[in-house]
Amino acid sequence: MNAPQSSKPERMLKLKDVIEQVGYGHTAIYARVKAGTFPAPVKIGYASRWPESEVQAWIAKQVAAARGGSVEQPDETTEQAHH
Repeated sequence: MNAPQSSKPERMLKLKDVIEQVGYGHTAIYARVKAGTFPAPVKIGYASRWPESEVQAWIAKQVAAARGGSVEQPDETTEQAHH
């Protein structure tokens, strides 16, 4: 069995923190959540929060894709439609 890496609780990010980390606006973030290409927030009462580990994993996946990985870029079709 795997032992927990840390006894520290998961940091939950507010939307403004997610925006700052990924560089997308709130509309783009929620569109990607709906499309299934970005981690969905966790509802805590009326608030939406993102587990920091999931956002960091998403960022790492995007970096890997940009450097020759195999992650699809779902926005290419959307961007082509706007050109």
